[in-house]
Amino acid sequence: MKYVFFSFFLALTLSVHSQDLNSVGIDTLYTVPEGLATGAYAPDFTLSNGKEEVTLSEKLKEGPVVLVFYRGEWCPYCNKYMSALNDSLSHISAAGAQVIAVTPEIGEYAESMMAENDLNFNVLSADGSSVLTDYDLLFRVTKRYTKKIKVMLRTDLAEVNNQEDVQLPVPAVFVISKSGKVTWRYFNYDYRQRPPVNDILKALESIN
Repeated sequence: MKYVFFSFFLALTLSVHSQDLNSVGIDTLYTVPEGLATGAYAPDFTLSNGKEEVTLSEKLKEGPVVLVFYRGEWCPYCNKYMSALNDSLSHISAAGAQVIAVTPEIGEYAESMMAENDLNFNVLSADGSSVLTDYDLLFRVTKRYTKKIKVMLRTDLAEVNNQEDVQLPVPAVFVISKSGKVTWRYFNYDYRQRPPVNDILKALESIN
């Protein structure tokens, strides 16, 4: 009897979890990402900001990096968070760190994100690279959600991401020490939630 009850409870929990993930566009018929773990070494990458190539390992020689993954310029929550980071950039710099943001979009959208929001940190395009997979962030988007974005935000995700099979990253922030180790992370399937800058500053203080 206990086993039957536990099985029912587990099935119900998984069902609710799947519904929650579907509500933010994650197609649970495929593997759901878990994000790079705290304590892991951050995979290196070289990506373009439209004007020059930026290599993570080279930037880490200068100090810790706050690595931000966002969904795209079309996402109002992402734009708001990028602006919040930019407004707090002096505090992050005072902690000896720099911000690097990565988008799944093609290069022109990374450039326009920087220009239109007056961002004073690098925004890099992951187009054609494995970085989103390396950080275990990438998921397949439901067709229903893809259509929703196309109608409501007038954005064709396949086009802006240069993809046939539409995929997006789970929004995430990683604080990476000079040694390349992830000392803190924020990973949330709900794109409407982002970490307060104060939490990032506290994470930077803990490694200084």
